[in-house]
Amino acid sequence: MSLLIYLIYPLLIVLVGWNLKKAEPGEFYDDYLSLSQCKNIQGLFAILIMLHHASQKLCDKWSVPEQYIKHGLEPFMYIGYLLVAYYFFSSGYGLYKSVKSKENYLKGFLFKHITPMLVMLAVSSYVFMFVGTNNGMNVGFDSPFTLFGANTNNPYSWYIYVIIICYILFYHAYKRAKTDRTAIIIVTVGIVLLMIFFNNWLYGNWWYNTVLLFPAGLIFAASEEKICRSLIIDYKKKLTILIIADLVCFEVSELVNGFSYGTDMLYGFQIAQFILAILRSLTGLVFVLVIIMISMKVRIGNKLLTVVGGFTLEFYLFHGVFVQIFAYEFLKNLNIRILYIKNPFIYVLAIFVLSLITAFLAKVSLDWIMKWMNKSIYARDFGKDMTKIGIGILVIIVLMIIKTVYENVKITNERQAEFDEFAASQDYVTTSGGRMAYYLEGQGEHTIVLLGLNSDPSSELIQRYASKYLASENRVIAFDILGRGFSDDQIYERTASNVASELHEALAALDIDDKYIFMPCEYNGTYVMKYLELYPSEVEAIVGVDMMLPNIYEALVRKSGVSNALYKAAMIKECRHSLRMQKLLTATGFTRWEFKIYESVWSNTTLKNYLPMIEEIFVKRENMETAVEERLLWGDNCESINIEQFPDDLPVLMLVDNASSHAKFDTRVRDLCDSYISNPDIQSTVIMEGNQYFIYYKGGEIAQKVKYFIRDCLQN
Repeated sequence: MSLLIYLIYPLLIVLVGWNLKKAEPGEFYDDYLSLSQCKNIQGLFAILIMLHHASQKLCDKWSVPEQYIKHGLEPFMYIGYLLVAYYFFSSGYGLYKSVKSKENYLKGFLFKHITPMLVMLAVSSYVFMFVGTNNGMNVGFDSPFTLFGANTNNPYSWYIYVIIICYILFYHAYKRAKTDRTAIIIVTVGIVLLMIFFNNWLYGNWWYNTVLLFPAGLIFAASEEKICRSLIIDYKKKLTILIIADLVCFEVSELVNGFSYGTDMLYGFQIAQFILAILRSLTGLVFVLVIIMISMKVRIGNKLLTVVGGFTLEFYLFHGVFVQIFAYEFLKNLNIRILYIKNPFIYVLAIFVLSLITAFLAKVSLDWIMKWMNKSIYARDFGKDMTKIGIGILVIIVLMIIKTVYENVKITNERQAEFDEFAASQDYVTTSGGRMAYYLEGQGEHTIVLLGLNSDPSSELIQRYASKYLASENRVIAFDILGRGFSDDQIYERTASNVASELHEALAALDIDDKYIFMPCEYNGTYVMKYLELYPSEVEAIVGVDMMLPNIYEALVRKSGVSNALYKAAMIKECRHSLRMQKLLTATGFTRWEFKIYESVWSNTTLKNYLPMIEEIFVKRENMETAVEERLLWGDNCESINIEQFPDDLPVLMLVDNASSHAKFDTRVRDLCDSYISNPDIQSTVIMEGNQYFIYYKGGEIAQKVKYFIRDCLQN
């Protein structure tokens, strides 16, 4: 049945050949870039892009686990950027022709052109959010401009963000420039700066590797007659040369791509990626010229291409929903499988049919919305002068910042005395690195050392919720490691050895027990692994809560596709950027807004009475120097641990969430955890329903599992 996928190729030949027309010998069509011909080609390319994205879920050996690989669509895997190049080129070409031929074309331009894209982008993003949320994923709103590319719910929406920027550049260039040449230079410079921005912040190469085709379309349109006259002379010879040149450029760009991922230097990687973008822009340009020359002799067009070409925006944005829903995983999350279609041909057919229906319905709805807006006085007036609207929004933002800074200073001053008193009332233990805040609760035969999430403003305070449940039969100590929460700033570097040594000193000073059940969350698992390596006799058991083991770091590096050294260099860049942004948020008071995201997690627990103090420590310590240093050193800390498996006499329980954290790796987190198990009789991995914050709201369920774990593995 899998051989059915090869029917795609004759079907594509039929699609292209249906109603195809050829010019007479010695003659050329002069409508090779007419609106109807461009729409037909865009319709064909929209289908090919769908096949490109489907191939990434079927036969990409770099991202698809071996057991899920289905062969047949390999030729489509590497042509995506060529197809998008035509979209950028035809957009630039069409805009130039329109601005030159239509009176007052720029009047209401941004509203008329960008509004449909934003509406469809918002709807498609919401669909991804809805599907993800209803299948256990922790999803939020799009953050298109962040380090390592964008955090977008619709993974295929990058093109919309980029083309919107192109439209804005075009509008302002042609509204203000006095000549075509000046306007084209402004657009080109703007595009190059955008490419530099994407490259500097390590976006995926696809974000910028063909965007230069947009100004190329402007240049072609401005000199169309001259260029095309040249192309027609020695037509066959030039077409052959262009095809060969395109194949050469394609192969060279693939070599550069492979080289870029083999370098260990961040700047070397960025330079190689920028060169790759230029090479792919050149490859895309030659490809477009080949398509134009073929269109001079061959005219494609039929009912299906006309239909798809009429709603390429909608088809592009919504086909990805079905690519993901019918795949072996949803959005790179191996634990989420919605409607997996194993047969690749049925998979592709289902994507195409449902995308066609959805795109048609979306187009009809969008046309109705735009028609209503054009008739509405308020909507029409809103779109008349986007510059005034932009200035108004900017003024509002500035006033909001001023108000937020004022309120932040006011709240900080009002709470300072209360905060100082609260901080002084905490319990502290002295180590060589400084005073460490802790919380002790409960009595029992066993002592649990609880190290909360790295995102905790104060683990000893936040983890009192979980402690309440765990302390019913055990002693529980929750620590703020140095540099975190209410503890002193750290003196020593945040290496795993230093942190483990400080924990060892703190526990020795408290002299509560001689063996401990360590319960680390997330990155704190690295410190507990080092503690196990340095002080094995003091570790009675480990209960990991989404515990980040060293091999998880290795999986992250593999998933990134770059070398370990390059990954670390990129993390340094990300951490420095993160620290600068957090200092800005803290200085302006917007950290208090950031706190609102977490506040809802704690407001319905026993912590609600502590919320004002949690907010204050969040404002002072969230994502600051210690947190950044811990992330910077995480790779080195993982590599410093010489434990490949847990000792076979050590009881271990690893609790792993079943939601968003799994999307980060190239294999299931459970499999990574299971690889550390040496004795299944007393060591196990258990999946917990929920996201990576389940310790905040599943204290009772966690305590119950810990109770049975202690009974089965630790009681004599």
